Amino acid sequence: MNKSISEQLFPIFRPQSVAVIGASAVPMKWGNDIILTMQQDKFRGAIYPINPREKEILGLKVYRSVLEVSDPIDLAIIALRTEQVPAVMRECVQKGIKGAVLISEDGLWLPAVTIENVYIFPGIPDLLRQKFDLIKERFRDQPYVLRRVYVKDGEGNIAACLNDLLREFPELLLGSYPEIHNPAYRVMLTLESKDPLYVQRALDRLLALLPVGSVHQVS
Repeated sequence: MNKSISEQLFPIFRPQSVAVIGASAVPMKWGNDIILTMQQDKFRGAIYPINPREKEILGLKVYRSVLEVSDPIDLAIIALRTEQVPAVMRECVQKGIKGAVLISEDGLWLPAVTIENVYIFPGIPDLLRQKFDLIKERFRDQPYVLRRVYVKDGEGNIAACLNDLLREFPELLLGSYPEIHNPAYRVMLTLESKDPLYVQRALDRLLALLPVGSVHQVS
């Protein structure tokens, strides 16, 4: 039986194991912040830092390559310079990793992925705005209605809520954007549609699905 779109995306949105390629021992570097955020969010899966020059990062054993990890890996988060990405992606394919997130350290080298009515943009709002400027002409007809929900929980804790929401509102454009440095909230959710009533119904349902006390702000 073919898997649904949401099931195919489980390795990205609900991974059981994550390789951080370009892991760093230096605070405030992408490769350090990503691991720290997962630890602070109490990520229950396995975390595999990948760096050929380090032995341990934030208390975790470091591997030279994903190919050195004996266990299966669901998701690779790649925080490297652009010219390093192709070789690393080939290793990810060889390893059988099911999903990957690209975070370039030297510019806006990030794809805009479209699956049916879902647009997957870079996860950081500043990069989202830059990337959207490049493809905004696709949306230049009837304007979209946008609502934002700022959530205190990490993406892993609310993934099931988002899947349930999309099952009930399949025409909704739903975005999820982690916030690493703002202590007030961990994720910004966006709900978009050309139908204002549809967006309002989806927003009301989302607020009912989210854990009690997890919503910081709605705009």
